[in-house]
Amino acid sequence: IWINMPAKNKMDDPSYGTESPESIPQLDIGSGSAKVRVLAGPLGDRVGPLKALVPIQMIDFELGASSSAPHAIPTELDTCMVYVYKGSGALQDAGALKEGDIAVFDASEESKRGFTLSTGPNESLGAVLFAGKKLKEPITWHGPLVMSTKQQIEDTFAKLRQGSFPPVRVSWDYKRLASKPK
Repeated sequence: IWINMPAKNKMDDPSYGTESPESIPQLDIGSGSAKVRVLAGPLGDRVGPLKALVPIQMIDFELGASSSAPHAIPTELDTCMVYVYKGSGALQDAGALKEGDIAVFDASEESKRGFTLSTGPNESLGAVLFAGKKLKEPITWHGPLVMSTKQQIEDTFAKLRQGSFPPVRVSWDYKRLASKPK
């Protein structure tokens, strides 16, 4: 997952994160068989292991049949997206959601920070919440790159072609947790 950084940090060395399932806090919440995994940011007294330079929250929701999971976006965050990666259910005020759906909402006001995910008797749902703080900076993107100007995009593609982007790569296979240095 790539996180958009402020313009002043766009060309900073990247940080890579791979975490074992055991390092990710898991909580039972709401009703029925609803549980969450706290990937990044705070949730109550827990904090997810993935870190970023900007305030974020990433929560993985799993709901079995006839379950509900209330959630409130932290006050320092003002924008949110919920992506459904499996199953179907409902998001309070947004209605029915199914696999592949994305719900985006503004969480800049206290009255808009809370929501509830729910499932009916024949449904189950897997969804990831991504919440953050709006940067209020220009966005330019092309393919996998997100920058602040078209020139930054062109410069970065030139560096990719030269093999010098990203400027720092991890010395281990980040796709294989077992290869992460201890």
